[in-house]
Amino acid sequence: MSVNCLQNFQKMQKQYSKKASITVFLTMLILLSASFFFALLETARIRGLGTKADIVSDAALESVFAEYQKEVYENYGLLMLDCAYGNGNFAIENVERHLQEKNLNNLKQSDKELYGMYLTDCKISRYQLLTDDGGNVFRHLAAQTAKREAVIPEVDNFAGEIQEKETLERENGTVEEHLEEANKKREEAEQAEKGEENNIAAQKPQGEVKNPIEDANQWKKSSILSLVVRDESSLSNKAISLEHTLEHRQKEAGNLPVQGAILEELWFAKYLETHMSSYRQVQSNHALDYEWEYILNGESTDRDNLKETVKSLITIREIANMGYLIRDQQKCIEAQELATALMGWSMNPAVISATKWGIIAAWAYSESILDVRALLEGRKIAWIKNAEQWTTGINQTSEAVDGFAMAKDCENGWDYMKYLKFLVSMKKNSAVNYRSMDIIEVNTSAISGKSIQMDHMMTGCESEVTYEAEPLFWNLITIKTLGMETFRIDRSNQYTYF
Repeated sequence: MSVNCLQNFQKMQKQYSKKASITVFLTMLILLSASFFFALLETARIRGLGTKADIVSDAALESVFAEYQKEVYENYGLLMLDCAYGNGNFAIENVERHLQEKNLNNLKQSDKELYGMYLTDCKISRYQLLTDDGGNVFRHLAAQTAKREAVIPEVDNFAGEIQEKETLERENGTVEEHLEEANKKREEAEQAEKGEENNIAAQKPQGEVKNPIEDANQWKKSSILSLVVRDESSLSNKAISLEHTLEHRQKEAGNLPVQGAILEELWFAKYLETHMSSYRQVQSNHALDYEWEYILNGESTDRDNLKETVKSLITIREIANMGYLIRDQQKCIEAQELATALMGWSMNPAVISATKWGIIAAWAYSESILDVRALLEGRKIAWIKNAEQWTTGINQTSEAVDGFAMAKDCENGWDYMKYLKFLVSMKKNSAVNYRSMDIIEVNTSAISGKSIQMDHMMTGCESEVTYEAEPLFWNLITIKTLGMETFRIDRSNQYTYF
């Protein structure tokens, strides 16, 4: 019986030995299959971590820029992020700290989560400020805002008028040049007559012949505002300090290149028309009443800005009025006859010709004074007048100016605001940009009670964020050469208000 038991045991041992060899092979196969499966799971998880990093980093950056300067947006429609957060101390680290907080809030850092990861680095690599590129970033943002706000997508195009102004000025000269030449020729003729006083005196015109050139010379010496404003005492006396304006202080600067910021001049002028006050449209709760005039001239007081604006308007009207007078043959004949009557005694064609041009210049100047008076009173003046729209006669210039007459209202003419937009359209420099931002800065600071500086305002940036995640399925793989401690995920994001 013991022999039979021993034989049976040996048979069973052989059978189990064969089965055990198959079990080891299957175990290795299952282990490799499981490793491959876990590797696939970890690979899929890595892609999921990347997607989560995209979502978290995008959301964090958008959340930071959602903290735009509220008062500026409400009053001027411009989106911008204050890098000083209202305390007046610019530091890009302020934005980086907020970006880090947003990232941390968006992350779920539980180790048990399938896509659990944590933040290791967060910084702003490049950024763009509102005042960069001479303020052209602001100009482009303002133009985009005007497009968004426009009920009717229509703006004034002054390209033709600007070109015509330059042509007229080049071909006809200026009032000042012709008056100066006429005065010079008259003095030369009077010097030459000293040796022939008796003969010349008899030929000189008597007192009844008025000389508009002398009137123009006298008006040029007068206060310009007294010539065009009916009551100077009604003018604003508001003023601001220029010491800390953008043109006069050291500005912060971004390091993100300005790309694609097409200078849309017409829309920029439309934006100013909507958001800035002027002599004709005063907003009394602002630091200055005449904001358009400040943007054009940059003086500290409303009076000085209006004075310089009036000078510019008179210059514009002089050029246009001279252009009309020279084209009107009848008025040129009148000017020639008056020049002959005044200076014919000199027997010098050059003197008579210079006097003729001086008379035309004085005539254009007197009409221009009446034009600007009309504009300040709310009337419209045509860019280039016709005979029906002309107001002064050659012998009526003195009475018209001294009597505070105004030019005729032109139905198809430009009003005061349109002339201001014309002047701004000719000024394509950084000064206009900075002064526009000065207005927003000083008014917003007064309204909000916070220290607002436009060179602290960010309009776009690039961020660099790094996340790390610990392996989950990778640790279940027994092949040690495939093991790793953490995954690193780098993300670069860009955001702009444009």
